Amino acid sequence: MAGREIISNNTRRLFTQVCVQQGLGRNKRDQDEEKQSRPSMVSLRQELINMSILEELEKNRGTTSSALGKSLANQVINGDNEILSEAIQLVKYDLKNEKTKNIRAGAAKILEKVAEKKPELISPYLTDILPALNAVEPQTRWMIIMVFGYCSALNPNTAKKGISYAKCFIREKQGVCLSGAAELFLGFIGSVSTELADEVFPVLLDAYDDPLPNEMDWILEAFMKIVDKVSTDNQKTIIECATEQMEAFKPSTKKRAEKIIKMRNQ
Repeated sequence: MAGREIISNNTRRLFTQVCVQQGLGRNKRDQDEEKQSRPSMVSLRQELINMSILEELEKNRGTTSSALGKSLANQVINGDNEILSEAIQLVKYDLKNEKTKNIRAGAAKILEKVAEKKPELISPYLTDILPALNAVEPQTRWMIIMVFGYCSALNPNTAKKGISYAKCFIREKQGVCLSGAAELFLGFIGSVSTELADEVFPVLLDAYDDPLPNEMDWILEAFMKIVDKVSTDNQKTIIECATEQMEAFKPSTKKRAEKIIKMRNQ
């Protein structure tokens, strides 16, 4: 992308530091003194690497940011491991600072889109990105909980650590994007085993009893993922919920309810 080819003043400053660290234009005594006071070549190189997408994410917002995240995700899917490494670090960058949320959310979008299409690229790094579930902004949290969902089958032992976060996200009622993503995650992780399905079922049932506007579709989608895994009693409860939603006003809700009932009748 064009933005990645532009050398910023900050990047020039870092290149200058690298030159100094290498000893260009300085005698040996000066070089020894610099080694004591300046960061290592490894840390400077890492900072330069991070700058390659950090500046792009920092200045992008809204629709543009989403488009950038998808574009960078496609590069990762096509083999750019450097961008993947950067995104893993930047998604937990300065977590409690509201002013840096665009960086984290942009990195989260990259990871979400990669996990959706190639979860095997992300699943080994769930522990590394777990702290991002504590970000101040809902956007980063809902995309990262979706990452955990997409990777549930490949790394369930780490993915299930997202269950406690999902419970909190649903209780917070900060919007259907966050609660809905949490519910879909619970569906994904619950589909891994009967034990996990029965663990997440009560959380989804509580959400069913007190949904936000437009949240019901997300809950039914999660029920759909676990209905074949939960215990017999819990299956009956899901069917009862689906039957109730056959009277829903929204066609999309009725369609999901109908699908759940058909799944159990087959």
